[in-house]
Amino acid sequence: MQTEVRFLTITGRPGSGKSYLIKRILDALPDHAEIFAGKSYTTREPRDDDVPGEYAYVVPAAFRNMEVRGEFSWVFKHGHYKVGTRGFDIHAALKQNVISVMTLVPEAAAELIEIVGENRIVSFLCEAPEEQCAERLRRRSTGAEKALARLVSTRHWTREHMADLYIPHVYLDTSDEVPPAESALRLVLETLRSREK
Repeated sequence: MQTEVRFLTITGRPGSGKSYLIKRILDALPDHAEIFAGKSYTTREPRDDDVPGEYAYVVPAAFRNMEVRGEFSWVFKHGHYKVGTRGFDIHAALKQNVISVMTLVPEAAAELIEIVGENRIVSFLCEAPEEQCAERLRRRSTGAEKALARLVSTRHWTREHMADLYIPHVYLDTSDEVPPAESALRLVLETLRSREK
């Protein structure tokens, strides 16, 4: 797969199936896509459903020091924790011949477009009905209560919000359960094929 796309971003509310979809994308494109090597730095604790290698978990004091040194291209606060991405890592990923897959909040996806340009990124928005997201979160073994609170606080993460931030994106209905994320994966792969050189 020859493409100028260097970043694939997945945005979606808690329980919308982002992590599961990312695992399926990586399985489907083992030679062409990988989790963003730079990781997202976060002050939160690991979760059972985190994609391996996606996050670097740091204590708040270490995160603050990185922030003060200007290492992050963006920092976003989510309730009691922060997430940031280093500019150095973004520029390093641009030089790789693989697509870096990232989970980003809408505002971070907009920042990434500003940094790397619209032709280097393809963004997807995962959506499932809120009650289905809530049920998925309740089935998690840990952290469901906090995730349910985040579900409420992210109701504005819609197609309209992505458009308001000028983020070209592909909408993914992630409500299908059997097999999970099958139609979303198919659309991701079709979108990437359409961007091949």
